[in-house]
Amino acid sequence: MRKIFIILLYSQLFFSQSNEGKDNIFCIKTNPLSLVDVYGSYSYRIGLETKIYKKIAFSAEAGNYFNYGKNDEIRDNSKGHIIKPEVKWYVNKNGRTDGDFVSLEYTYKDISFDWKDSIPTTSEPNRVINYRIHKNINCLTAKIGNLKVYTNNFIFEWFVGIGLRISKGNDSLTDEERDRIRAYDESEISSAQKNVNYFLPNLSLGIKVGYRLY
Repeated sequence: MRKIFIILLYSQLFFSQSNEGKDNIFCIKTNPLSLVDVYGSYSYRIGLETKIYKKIAFSAEAGNYFNYGKNDEIRDNSKGHIIKPEVKWYVNKNGRTDGDFVSLEYTYKDISFDWKDSIPTTSEPNRVINYRIHKNINCLTAKIGNLKVYTNNFIFEWFVGIGLRISKGNDSLTDEERDRIRAYDESEISSAQKNVNYFLPNLSLGIKVGYRLY
């Protein structure tokens, strides 16, 4: 959370005053925080937004998961992709697609990664197993936020949202091994990462930066 506020502060200082005279007809954007998302796996993403009608816009984002290198404290060997279409309605009186907005976003993730847990046996009470997890995740999230276009055509957007997350998948463990799992790390975050099939609330918080083309 602290990192997010620092990035927000530096971004606001870097950009110039809001561009009051131009509508955001079409722009390209990216989510810089996805590059340092330790708990959700690193990913690079590119997105776009285009005005559909008056204050309504369509936004979309797509990307792939990757690894910086092996790290025993987080997910290893992450692979997969993510797609996020979104419909946005801007809350203003000038008919433009910038400023405050409400939106509905759908997210699809297909991701695989390596994980480890203590799975003891009678002969090996301290045994730790590395195994593979695969998930298909679907989310529907209602969001609020703000998008600003600056005089140099740079774009800064922040958002928060809540919705529902549905995960289905599998792992490489046998049924017997799965029944014997004792979490290698007992934190709630680690439990959420290794679980394969669940329904949970989806919390969304982040920023995007980009450039206005039209």
